[in-house]
Amino acid sequence: MYTGRISPGCFQQMALATRHAALARLLRRRDLCLVISERSPDSDRAVFATEGITDAMERIAYAVSFDALSSTAINTPTAIILLDAPTSHILARIAARGRPAESTGEGIPCAYLQQIEAAHTRWY
Repeated sequence: MYTGRISPGCFQQMALATRHAALARLLRRRDLCLVISERSPDSDRAVFATEGITDAMERIAYAVSFDALSSTAINTPTAIILLDAPTSHILARIAARGRPAESTGEGIPCAYLQQIEAAHTRWY
């Protein structure tokens, strides 16, 4: 969970690198024929980086990192499915999880969830 201790661009690059590494490890395994992931590097870029990185230089740095990591990606067939739920339902799920990072202070603001939902809709 993003706490603001590092810049949004740095946080998104970290999320991109760790997501890419996890997917690359899975896709190299010969015993797997299907991998299901909640997010992808492409959705991270199109939704979270686009919405979260406001500084122009950080956007450029993220784009360079994304392109470099993408050039090493294993080319594999991909399908994307958007699972949609009303913001009120998502807020109820977040509350039920009881994660401290999601419930301290203001928690996850409804306006932020609506912003991310709109970005998902535009991308899909």
